[in-house]
Amino acid sequence: MKRMKRTLAALLAMTMLVPLASCSGTGGGESAPSSSGGVSSGTEPGAEEVETYGGITITLCNAWGKDLTPGQNDETDRFIDRIAEVEEKYDVEFVYAKGPEEYYDNMVTTIMAGEPYGDLMFAFPSYFLDWVKAGAVKDLTDLGLSFEHPDLNPVAAVEGTIDGRVYGFNMDKAEVNSMMAFNKRLFEEAGLESPYDLIERDEWTFATMEEYAKKLTKTDANGNNTQWGLSTFDPPWLGVTMIYANNGKVVDFQSDGTAKFTMDEPNALEAMDLLNKMVNVDKSVLVTEAGEDWSTAVKAFTDGKVGMLRAEQWIIDCFNAWDMADDFGIVYFPKGPKAADYVDDISSQAVYFVPSCVDDERAKAAVTVYMALFSDLYPEMSEEEEAEMRFMAKCRDEESVQFMADVYNKGYTQSTQIGKAGLTDAMPEIFRELFEGKSTPAAIVGEKKASLQAMLDERFAFAAD
Repeated sequence: MKRMKRTLAALLAMTMLVPLASCSGTGGGESAPSSSGGVSSGTEPGAEEVETYGGITITLCNAWGKDLTPGQNDETDRFIDRIAEVEEKYDVEFVYAKGPEEYYDNMVTTIMAGEPYGDLMFAFPSYFLDWVKAGAVKDLTDLGLSFEHPDLNPVAAVEGTIDGRVYGFNMDKAEVNSMMAFNKRLFEEAGLESPYDLIERDEWTFATMEEYAKKLTKTDANGNNTQWGLSTFDPPWLGVTMIYANNGKVVDFQSDGTAKFTMDEPNALEAMDLLNKMVNVDKSVLVTEAGEDWSTAVKAFTDGKVGMLRAEQWIIDCFNAWDMADDFGIVYFPKGPKAADYVDDISSQAVYFVPSCVDDERAKAAVTVYMALFSDLYPEMSEEEEAEMRFMAKCRDEESVQFMADVYNKGYTQSTQIGKAGLTDAMPEIFRELFEGKSTPAAIVGEKKASLQAMLDERFAFAAD
C-alpha cells in the first residue's frame, strides 16, 4: 500500500444539545420571500449573483444536535466560521437543533399538523420510505434545485431517490462500514502473512480468510474454543457483508422501482455456504448469542482471543479507548470468488429531507443554505490529506490510514438498501437459523422467500402503479 508521509490530529465528534427552533411549518416562524424578492449580494462588476432570503431562520434538526462550542477543535471552529459566512451571504439565521425524545415517533404527526421540528430533518432509511408514503416528505425534484454538487453523498442519493423522485440527500460521507481488523501478534504467532501484502498481490480473498480463520483458532483439551479466527460485533451482518463481498445481493431494486428478494441467487448462497461451514464445521467464528451485548466480540478481539474482526468505523474508537495491548491493522473485507473488487457494504445511509408542509421557496432556501454550509470545510487540502487528518489518530499504522482514505474517497461503498427495503429485521431471523446449523442456507432462504417477496411487493406497490 502507498504510505503516507504526514501526521495530523484527528477530529473529535461533535454532539451537544442546541436550542430548538420555533415551528409553524417554517422552523422559524417567518415566511420565505419569493424568488423574485431575492437580491444580489454582489456589489462589484462581475460579482457573484446570490439570491438572499430576507433574514429568515433556517433550522436543521436531528436527534442529537451539534456541539458548537468554539475552541474545542479545528473542524468545529471552521464550521462556526462557515455558519457566519453563509448567514451573511444569504441573509439568513441558521439554527442547529436537537429534536425531542419522541423525534422519530412523532415525525409524521408534527409535519402533517404543520409544526415540523425544522426545515431540514434527519431520517434513517428504515423510517424514510414510510414517511414519504405518509406524505410527510417534500418532493424536491421540480423545484429547480441541482443535486449534482460534488460533495453530495452518492449512497445517500440512492436512498433518497424513490420512484425516480428526489426526496432526500446528505453531504456527510458514508463511514467505513465493513472493514476487517486483524491482530498483528496473533498473525505473527500463527505464521500468517500480513493482509497488506496479500492485497498488493490480489490474494486477500474468501479462501484466504477461511484458511487464516482455521489457523487462528485454538481449542482446549475438551475441544472448546480458547481462540477464534473471526468474529463481529453483530453476527447477522457478517453474513450480509459476505454476500455483498461475493457480488451478491439481499434485495435488488428494479428499473421500475419495485424490489426483488435475491438471497436465493448463486452468489449470495455461495457466501452463505462458506459462512455456514466456518461457523458449524470449522468452528472458527465466534458467534455471540442473540441479545448478547455488542461489546462481547469486540472485547474478545481487544483481549487477543479473536484474530480477525469484521467491524464498522466507530469500533476503532473502542480499540483505543479500551487500551488494546496488541497492535492491530485495518483492511478491506476479503472479496469472494465472484467479486471483481473489494466492497464496503452499508445497510443504509441516512438522509436529510424537507418536511412537506414547508413551502417551495423556503424549501429552496433551506437546501441552498444546507449545501453552502456542509460543502468542503478544508478546501486547501486534497482528499487524501483530509482523510489522513481524520484517521491518523484512530489508526496505528499508515497502511490502515490509507485503507480508510481509499474507502472514504474512492467509491468502494455500496448501499445494500436493506433498510429502505424494510428487510432489517429479517436478517437476524435468517442468519440465526444458519448459525444454529439446523438446515442449509438454501433451505432457510427458500422457506422465507415467498413471505419476504410478498412484503416487498406490498411495500413498493406504489412504484408499479
